[in-house]
Amino acid sequence: MESGSRVGTGRHTFQKELIRLAQDSTADLWQRILLMLSDMAMELDAINGRIGTIDTEIRALAKSDVDMQGLMEIPDVGPTTATTRY
Repeated sequence: MESGSRVGTGRHTFQKELIRLAQDSTADLWQRILLMLSDMAMELDAINGRIGTIDTEIRALAKSDVDMQGLMEIPDVGPTTATTRY
């Protein structure tokens, strides 16, 4: 009989569940699956770090450009949208 796990939406929720499953020694999962889950969690952590770095660069660029600052005064326009013209 198969069993499954349900995970909530969102990358952070998914990543937390991956880490929990990978560290759960009582989980009824094959060792190889546990290793794969652990690898996936580490890869997502690295991707999150790169996303954070890029977000910081985008915010700095938007903050330093007068035109982008003006665009960000429009409701719902943030640094990412303001920098898309470049």
